[in-house]
Amino acid sequence: MECPKCKLINPDSAGVCDCGYNFLSGRIEMTHGQVPSASESSQRESTSPGKASIGANLGLVIACGVLLAGFAVLLVSLLLKHWGL
Repeated sequence: MECPKCKLINPDSAGVCDCGYNFLSGRIEMTHGQVPSASESSQRESTSPGKASIGANLGLVIACGVLLAGFAVLLVSLLLKHWGL
């Protein structure tokens, strides 16, 4: 099947062309490296995760950082004991 946007020949089973054209919807989807247009950007903002989701992720990042720092302190103390310092 030939892409109407870039003329690339795609297998009949392809749903999306390499250029981002969606054969099922007839629309161009975002591909890596593309900058979204103003309408696509506003559409993405309306479907972005809420503040609660962002807060939950931030808490997870902080907890992982604290855990990693604890392991680093433990490792340093064990190394200092091993070296007799």
